[in-house]
Amino acid sequence: MNIDDLQHIAIRSQQYITGTTKQPTVDLFVQTHTTYAPIKDSRLSVGQTIWMKWSGGPIVARTKLLSWHQGRFENSNINEMRNLTQHTSLFSVNSYWESVAQKKDAYYTILFLTDGSWLDSLIYPEAQSSFGRSWVYLDTNEKKKLWLTNNIEQQVKENNPKNRMPGPKMRFEVFIRDNWTCQNCKKSQEKYPDLELELDHIIPFSKLKVKEHKKDNLQLLCWACNRGKSDTIVNR
Repeated sequence: MNIDDLQHIAIRSQQYITGTTKQPTVDLFVQTHTTYAPIKDSRLSVGQTIWMKWSGGPIVARTKLLSWHQGRFENSNINEMRNLTQHTSLFSVNSYWESVAQKKDAYYTILFLTDGSWLDSLIYPEAQSSFGRSWVYLDTNEKKKLWLTNNIEQQVKENNPKNRMPGPKMRFEVFIRDNWTCQNCKKSQEKYPDLELELDHIIPFSKLKVKEHKKDNLQLLCWACNRGKSDTIVNR
């Protein structure tokens, strides 16, 4: 396969893929490893397609590789690494950088991305990532098929109304609709990158006569507002 045609899957925590109803904020991807460069430089090329997948959920966005930087930090000194991201949304996410510093010594790869767009239809891959794996090279047609073919059975399972919380598809739709903003205090992840947002039932799930999830009964609340709500109803 020509390196320019190589595609990748980046598996990220849901909280690090934010944005607006029209466009995601997926301006970079950072990967670290304690013993070797986490992403092979020889397999990267400007313009390659990178698919963004929620950890434990579907592929939600598509973007392109703009540039990248590789290096190493020692003794938890991540200042040089972090400064490379200062014009991006991740720079201010202190909780993320604290977790990186805990590795003490590590190699890192920072990929800068462009042309991000939400998918019209989410992809529930046939393939499953192994534990701790957050980058996949789609370097064969077989891998492309496994990762980019929608698994209908998985989609139905994830959105089973018997689950106490809705599956990734509905969660994704509510995050977009509410613009990554707490519907009570109105704080957003755009202004407060460390803001922890949670999905909440406006009418508590325990009080629903019919146990099913509907978007008009779901909202985003920050951690503090959700804990303060308890079983009361917070108006949107």
